[in-house]
Amino acid sequence: MIKGAVILEIRFILFLIITVCIYSCMDKRSNQEHEIKMLVERVRNQFVPDPSTGIFDINISWDVNYWIIEGETNHPEVLDNLLDSLEQRMIKFKEEVRILPEKNLSGQIYGLINLSVGNIRAQPRHPAELVTQIILGTPVDVLKKENGWYLIQSPDLYIGWINESALVIMDEVNFANYQHEEKLIFVEIWGNSYREPSIYAKPVSDLVAGNIVRYVEEVGNFYKVEYPDDRIAYVEKSKVRPFIQWIEDNNPFGEDLVEWAEGLMGVPYLWGGTSVKGVDCSGFTKTIFFMNGMNLPRDASQQEKIGMFVDDQRHFSRLLPGDLLFFGSTATDSTQEKIVHVGMWVGDMKYIHASGDVHLSSMDPDQPEYDEFNYNRYLKSKRILNSQYVDQLNIRKFY
Repeated sequence: MIKGAVILEIRFILFLIITVCIYSCMDKRSNQEHEIKMLVERVRNQFVPDPSTGIFDINISWDVNYWIIEGETNHPEVLDNLLDSLEQRMIKFKEEVRILPEKNLSGQIYGLINLSVGNIRAQPRHPAELVTQIILGTPVDVLKKENGWYLIQSPDLYIGWINESALVIMDEVNFANYQHEEKLIFVEIWGNSYREPSIYAKPVSDLVAGNIVRYVEEVGNFYKVEYPDDRIAYVEKSKVRPFIQWIEDNNPFGEDLVEWAEGLMGVPYLWGGTSVKGVDCSGFTKTIFFMNGMNLPRDASQQEKIGMFVDDQRHFSRLLPGDLLFFGSTATDSTQEKIVHVGMWVGDMKYIHASGDVHLSSMDPDQPEYDEFNYNRYLKSKRILNSQYVDQLNIRKFY
């Protein structure tokens, strides 16, 4: 009887020990999981804070004796930073992260936009949100392919999905060869290329401001040109400029920016639009600066991070034509400043912006264009011209 009681007591003690060990391990694992997630978040916030311009999608799971680190990124050096941190903390793991560009692209990791305007979406399907646009001849990095869509990164680092019909992909050698070809840029707001050297010929496609095509030869008052997919067309000489010469001649003043901006008066607002076919607020300012030789970041919040500070007190007399005005909400004890809108100063207390359509608004209550709503949410103004950012943003560095 006593022997049986002792056995039961021993079993009970062993049960308690095992239970304590299990819960101790679970507690340790839970703490480790929290620590790893905090490390992932810290590394992401430090090196890839904006998901629109960088990919660092990392997930973790437990597999008996170690953690599995999986996901995908186009920043392998940032992944190395994370893995080094895990090793320093003696955390056992197995890394299974996909590095972009994907290997199954077989080196076809460069591309050229092949339509006058290509639509980039948040997901690889046509009904998905339009996040931005990209125009003919723009070079892109190709990251992966899925069901007839390519995940690409544009020269302004924006990432999104584009349908294969809008893109010509190539390897490094062919891309390098293309980069050295002589090219032309379309400098009118809108027009066409033609099958023959005549404006009465049938069109090959439409063209919009900023489109880039390869020069072939001169034919009378036309240039013979080639599209990225080898289509041949003819463009009126008066509507294009040699690309390199156009860049070298670009030394814009504020009045040049204003002239381009006012040329787009009435263009409809389009969420995600960055072409003369339709623009959102930052797509409008981006287009204006692009046509004056500068490659601005895509979003208003990104554009606000560059340039020279001018004003945040509504001292509009300090502003010059071409200055960017930013609107939104100020920081509070619990929230950060939020930039939601951008426009461009034209002078005479007026700015031009895309809201509903491209139009002028005023900061002067006595002017008919006075916009009380935007006056009240005005945050600050920045200047790109006459600053070091002009050289940094020169589109020759991106094209």
